[in-house]
This record gives sequence, C-alpha cells and structure tokens, in this order.
Amino acid sequence: MNVINIDISLNSANNQQLQFIKDALIKYPEIKYLIKILKKLLQLKQMNNSYKGGMSSYCLFLLLYS
Repeated sequence: MNVINIDISLNSANNQQLQFIKDALIKYPEIKYLIKILKKLLQLKQMNNSYKGGMSSYCLFLLLYS
C-alpha cells in the first residue's frame, strides 16, 4: 500500500482566511480529493516541499478554488 503524506496547515491567526477555507470546503468538498491527487503528482516530481521551491497546500487550495 502506498502512503501519501499530506500537510494542510491552517495555523493562521487570520480568522477571515480560515473561514474562507471552511466555507469553500463545504461548498466544494471535491477540493480535498483534488489536493490529494495534486500532492501525489508533486511528490513524484519531488516538488511537494514548499521550502525547496514547491507549492504549499494553501497555494494548491487557491489554485483549485479559482
């Protein structure tokens, strides 16, 4: 079985941002699954670490939401 590591951090002090994410996930629950797929694709290309130039989970969320 393959293991997929996913990190969706919502450690923001900005309550409006956090509420926006919660509302968007209620409105579009498929975003969660699309993020998992994109995270796996980025992992295969070794682009899943935002500290090394990859995309963060929040960036992926905004990309899918738009």
